[in-house]
Amino acid sequence: MVSSSRFVDKTVEQLEEKLLGIVIRRIEILENDVFEQKREIELKKESESISKQIEDLKSQNAALENKQPCDTLNHEEFASNTEQAQLRNVAAHVKHLRDYILCFHERGCGSSFHRKIQNDIETITNRGIHLPEVLQ
Repeated sequence: MVSSSRFVDKTVEQLEEKLLGIVIRRIEILENDVFEQKREIELKKESESISKQIEDLKSQNAALENKQPCDTLNHEEFASNTEQAQLRNVAAHVKHLRDYILCFHERGCGSSFHRKIQNDIETITNRGIHLPEVLQ
């Protein structure tokens, strides 16, 4: 009787383990389904947000296209300002280089290089680019 009771106990224990394994797998499947549904909801919200941003950008683009003729002047003004800033930057570099060359020339070297820089300054001036007085 003891052996049949052990056999029944062992069989019940095996059945419990199998049932527990099945329950755990089903819980994992359900958790995975919930996770996927949650992810789908998040993606849908993100998609809606992106769609709204796209619509906002489209309306801004349309407004900018309607405003474009007025902005053409602003673009030209911006280009002119940018060019002037670049020229000021070049002028500052030329002044620095000229100061260096003058210092170098005072020591008795670099006269041909000084002439080259002076010619470059004259070329820039002849092109209609007005350099500050200190550079000329």
